[in-house]
Amino acid sequence: MKTHQILYRHFGENSDTAKTPVAVFSEGMSYQGQPVELGEQIYCCLNWDDNRLVPTRKWAVLPVRLPDWLGPEAWLRRPTDWSWAWGLGMDPSWPEAWQRSIVAGRFSEAQRLAMIKLLKTRHFRSDFRRSLAEQLVCWLETEPEARAYASPFSPKQWAALIDRWVAREAEQLSSGLYYGHRYHELAGV
Repeated sequence: MKTHQILYRHFGENSDTAKTPVAVFSEGMSYQGQPVELGEQIYCCLNWDDNRLVPTRKWAVLPVRLPDWLGPEAWLRRPTDWSWAWGLGMDPSWPEAWQRSIVAGRFSEAQRLAMIKLLKTRHFRSDFRRSLAEQLVCWLETEPEARAYASPFSPKQWAALIDRWVAREAEQLSSGLYYGHRYHELAGV
């Protein structure tokens, strides 16, 4: 794991809007042709129901820890997807191919959570779940161009994996990630 200094910019109309990661930070840098002055302030509404204008820092530099194989430029292309997957429990020490496939796939939050839970399970109580985990690992380790299917599971297998508890847990985790302090400050691992 490496820690990178990432420049965040405030784009929102409210002072409590999360800043957006925009670039890898370096001293004396400019962003979109304008010099970055970390002390610069802009005026925003206090929050969604209070329109008083308050000074808000335009820039922030925050540390983001990333796996060695994931460069900050690649992370900046999809910071929310990476943060969401790690927030759902994806382990940053897992193989690169696994993590890239989980993040890049067009999966719902419940599907991602179900895959992560399968990969984290060490002792299965049923042979069916063990076979699904093996099927998932095989799919994840296959090059994306060589995969026979876009998804590791059939619709019936997904239905068996995603019960109401998994769906609710995914919803709660996603809500916690969105509204939690961590999303508004640190977007990395």
